[in-house]
Amino acid sequence: MGNATGQVQCSTCGEFHDIENMEVAFDSPDAYLQIPTEERNTRVKLNADFCVIDGVRFFIRGVVPVPVDTRDRDYCWGVWAEIDEPSFELILKTWNDDDVSHLDPIPGSIANTVPEYEDSLGLAVTLELRVDTRPFMRIVSESAFRSDQEKGVGLDAVSRYYHYVA
Repeated sequence: MGNATGQVQCSTCGEFHDIENMEVAFDSPDAYLQIPTEERNTRVKLNADFCVIDGVRFFIRGVVPVPVDTRDRDYCWGVWAEIDEPSFELILKTWNDDDVSHLDPIPGSIANTVPEYEDSLGLAVTLELRVDTRPFMRIVSESAFRSDQEKGVGLDAVSRYYHYVA
């Protein structure tokens, strides 16, 4: 719920933030929501950064940065990517390392249906591991999402995004 000063209440922390600083972020991969609620405790391990379903599907939370015209910072969609088990194990092993620059990008696929990009679920990405932040995802599959990530969007697009967090 918003207020008259251009702020919106964050669903995560409950505090009010300037709407211009809010970004869409998913709490879980879409596959998690497909599991019946009563089965989630036995089939899923989920925290803010990692998810494992049935011990065979592996997910990591990251961001898809999209440049914005006339702004000095990207708009970052907070999405999940599905990756293979060896990549998941590598990420767990190096998660707290001070330097991950030696690691190659990790292939994966977007695990959320992103508003504005209804074909986003399953798009191929590469994950670039970072220190002290979630991995950045570069979209590989041809799509409107990839085009926006490469070319950027205008403030009008970002204005549309805001209603997803309000």
